[in-house]
Parts: sequence; structure tokens; C-alpha cells
Amino acid sequence: MTVNQLESGQSVYIPVDYEATAKEPLYLAVRELVRRYSKSKTILELGGGALVSTGNLFPEFSIFNLELDASLLDFVRRKFPEMIQVRADLNDELPFGSLGEIDVVVALDIFDHLEKDSVITILRRLNDLKKEEPFVVIV
Repeated sequence: MTVNQLESGQSVYIPVDYEATAKEPLYLAVRELVRRYSKSKTILELGGGALVSTGNLFPEFSIFNLELDASLLDFVRRKFPEMIQVRADLNDELPFGSLGEIDVVVALDIFDHLEKDSVITILRRLNDLKKEEPFVVIV
């Protein structure tokens, strides 16, 4: 791990080579499952900070990233300018009315940072928003 200084002046810990992290067996399995079952090639990423971004795993997908930490959003925005970045607290209402084209929700290393009740609430909100059955990957 190394410390990277963000433009905001805050520090964030990221792996020395986080593109390599995306090649670890666990993340390769996630990538295979999502590529196999996604029809729209559109992903909603929950808590897509700087550790392992879906931008590394799915460069060919359209990605909407919800992240609470503004400094992490800045970091990911510079690395993946094509991703739609939205600052949002997952404990609050989600900042949209439906999932639209999104058929995959990815939450990599995020739910372990939340209370059990918060995780249940987030999953219920996603379920209420679905147009069709989304494929949810939780790692």
C-alpha cells in the first residue's frame, strides 16, 4: 500500500499497483460473472472508491459510481473520466428514481463498512427501484 495525495489535500491509501489487484482470482471471478449475465453493459457501483474500481474490471461497460468521499471521487474521476460519478451517502435515499438500463449492481468491499441494518435498507431500496431483476455482486 502507498499513500497518494489528492488535489483536495487529503491522503488516500491505494495499492501500489491497483490494476494488478483487479487481476486477483476473486475479482477475475466477479468480472466473469458480470460479463456473462449483464445484458445492457451498464453498472451501478456502490462505494466505488480507489481500491478496486469497476473501471479496471469493466472498461467496456457504462458505469455509474456512487461514493460518499469527495476525495475518492476526485481520484476516480481523474483515472476514469468517462465514468459518471455521484457523491451519495448510501444510508440516505438513492439519488435516482429507477435503475433504468442498469442490470448489474456492484458493491466491492463496501458492505463490510456499514451496519447490518444499513445493508438491508440499501438492498431493499435497490429492489424497489428495479425495472427487471438486477444481478447484484457483493464482494
